Parts: sequence; C-alpha cells; structure tokens
Amino acid sequence: MLGHLTIMLAERAAAVSGRPLLVGLTGPVSVGKTTIAGMLADALRSEQGVRVSIVSTDGFLFPNAELAERGLSMQKGFPESFDTDRLNGFLADARAGASDLRVPVYDHLTYDVLVGDERVVEPSEVLIVEGVNALLPAHVAAYDVTIYVDAPDDAVVRWFIARLVELFKDATDDPTSFYAPFANMTDAQIREFAQGAWDSINAVNLENHIRSTRAHADVVIEKAADHTIANVVVAG
Repeated sequence: MLGHLTIMLAERAAAVSGRPLLVGLTGPVSVGKTTIAGMLADALRSEQGVRVSIVSTDGFLFPNAELAERGLSMQKGFPESFDTDRLNGFLADARAGASDLRVPVYDHLTYDVLVGDERVVEPSEVLIVEGVNALLPAHVAAYDVTIYVDAPDDAVVRWFIARLVELFKDATDDPTSFYAPFANMTDAQIREFAQGAWDSINAVNLENHIRSTRAHADVVIEKAADHTIANVVVAG
C-alpha cells in the first residue's frame, strides 16, 4: 500500500538540492506514527536506495519539571507543552542544509526528556519528522510533504490502552521506569486508568489540536482496526 508513496518521496527527494526532503508525519496518539515512519524509511532505503533519518518531536517536549512549573503536567502532548521555538529552529536548519543537525532526546522509559542529551541526525536525503504536533500551524510550512495517519477512533483507543497495559507490566522488574508505581495494578485497573487518561487528555488533544491538521496533509494513510493499511490518499 505504501509503494506509490515511497516512489513519490524518492522522486521528490531527487529534485531537492543541498538539503533533505522534509516530511512531516502526524496523527493521534497510539495510531502508529513511529511504525509508519519506520516502514517508509525501510522501503525508501531498500527499494529506492535513499538515505533516510527519522526525528520524533517527543524530544522537543519541555522536561517534566518545567511542565510542572508551567502547570502543564496534565497537558503533556498539547501544543503548549512543546518548545515550539526549538523545533522551528531545527526545521529551519534542516531546510537550510545545515551539516550538523542535533535533536534533544526523549526517554519513553522515564517518560521525560533527557536534559542536556542530544542525538546527531545522520545526513539524509529524506528527513521524516513525526509526532502529534508535527503539522500544527506553527510548523506545517516547513515541510515539503505532509502525512496524516488516521484510524477509527475506537481502534486508536484500544491500541492506546493495550500499550499502557504492556508498559505497566514491563515495569514490574524495573524500578527506574516511570511506570513502576503502577506495575502491580490488575489488568482491569490499568484499563480503567488508561481509559480515564484517554478521555481527559488524549481525546481532548485530538479534538482540539490534532484532528484538524489532517486538512494540511498531502497524504492521508488510513489504517484498519487490525493495524493494516486500508488506504493511502494523495491530495490532488
């Protein structure tokens, strides 16, 4: 299903000189943005011989301590929880063909940014920037191609709950994990907690900020309830 899109990205990358083709990819929490970005990167490398790098916008979140100071702990993932200026600076450097691109690092185990730690972005012909905020109005103009990953709402909620169940269970033997305090909860308790988190945080972010960015997308990847790709719609 991604074959045509892979060819399109390779062709557009070949037409760009002195910098990578910038691809912005977004969608709801737990829809599979990271997985889709990886699939595109693998196909571009193996089928088209294109060098690809992937950057997650999670690293551009403010650290948890700063979110707490700003009263934003319960709005993590909302537009105001990200360092917009820093992300825009990175995108501007990428468009300018900067040779030394670096991004902050986010650790999903500790659920926090690793303050002072940076990752060097390898030189590439295609740079995929993925995250819930990637196509917000503050950033969308920086990209050459924009992609929205979508799926039925009930499926996305189910995937989110399943991911939390896995994270909580994996923390049973890891006291350093952010999720360790919840590791002894029963499946039913975890599912209730996850549903509450979705309803009070992720659903609000989706309706108020994320879903509207689909209108900015050049490409919409529609997933079915079983995680397969059902359709790829290219605008125009």
